[in-house]
Order: sequence, then structure tokens, then C-alpha cells
Amino acid sequence: MPASGRHATVHAAPQHAGPGAITIRAHAAAGQGGRTRQPDKDAGQGSTTRQWNDGVTCRRERDTATPGAKTPMSDETERDFRERIRRSFARQGAMRTIGAELMRVEQGMVEIEMPFSESLTQQHGLLHAGIISTALDAAGTYAAYTLIDADASLLTIEFKVNLLSPGRGERFLFRGEVTKPGTTIIVFDGRGYAISQEAPAKLIASISGSMMVVRGRQGIQD
Repeated sequence: MPASGRHATVHAAPQHAGPGAITIRAHAAAGQGGRTRQPDKDAGQGSTTRQWNDGVTCRRERDTATPGAKTPMSDETERDFRERIRRSFARQGAMRTIGAELMRVEQGMVEIEMPFSESLTQQHGLLHAGIISTALDAAGTYAAYTLIDADASLLTIEFKVNLLSPGRGERFLFRGEVTKPGTTIIVFDGRGYAISQEAPAKLIASISGSMMVVRGRQGIQD
């Protein structure tokens, strides 16, 4: 990126945007190094800012005063679901295979990141649509995990992915959010972004889907 300090801004809102919609702003600072982030273990309610080592900052702003907004959890309950999700994610062989990391866990929202790898591309050298779909589904699933009981699990029923731009970037961020919680069926949506030094973060895909809450089924436990 030129040394002029040019700022790049991305505004993205979920498909159900309305009161309490989410805004993401990415600001790229000049002359910095590689794009490596550490998991945000202390993310909580309200407005949270995270920064890549190269100066890219992503801010998530939630209107906590919006009627119908999720009720904040106690610190103890929040720690419990975060640890449960991290343990479950660590058992996913598919996530290890694609090099995905669980970067952020909040009530009703999860972010996953992964680096570009030639081994995960299609014939044109772009990130394969199947990999994008896999990461988006995982992000939506674990967003739903933040809202269910500790003795419950989830299985995906269906999802639809829209591929909006080629999967070209140095890293990819996948954000899943719960659209409609429930005791039997949970609906989610999500978005995927390509991140590179030469350009602003770019929206490459979106997902919407649903999953079934599973209780007491042998072999399906978390």
C-alpha cells in the first residue's frame, strides 16, 4: 500500500438490517507488516475494536438499547459458552485441514479466519467455493452454539451461499450471526471477506441457513 496513509472503509450490514444493524469499518494504515491477528478472547457486548498487525482495524458496533436485543449474559455464563465452543472447534478436523482459526466469540456471533492456500483453490487459483461454504457454515453454526444449552448440539439442515466476488486474498474472514434463535430450529446468516495488503477488505460471499437443535442423541454431543 502506498505511503500516503490512504484509508479504506467497508460498511457491511446483515441481510436483516434494521434497528441495531451491525457496521464494520476497516481502515488500512500504510507501511505496516503482515496480516496476523490473535483471537479476541475478551470480546464482549457493545462496540468492540480489533486491529491487525498491519494496522487494519475492524469495529463492530451494536445498538444495545434496541428493543428486542439479546439480553447480556453474566460473565460466568459467557465464559462457559466460549470455552465450550473453543473445545468443540478444536475437535473439527475440517477446520484444521483448511487452517481455520476461531478468532472471536460473542453472544449470537462468531468470526473465523483462515489464510490463503494453493491447496484449497479451484482451477483458476481462487479459493474454492466449497471451502468458502464450509467456513461460512461453521461460522453460522458456532454463532448458534452461543445461544443453546450446554447439553444440546446442532446439525445443519440447509444453507444457501451466494458467491459475490472471486475468492482472491491473503486471508479470509468469515462472520456468522444468528438471525432467529429458537429451541428447535435456529436461523443464521453470514458473510465472508477477502483481505489483502493492496486493497480494502472485500465482501466475497454471503450465506443464509438453518440448523436443528439436537438433545439426547447418541453420538452427537458437545
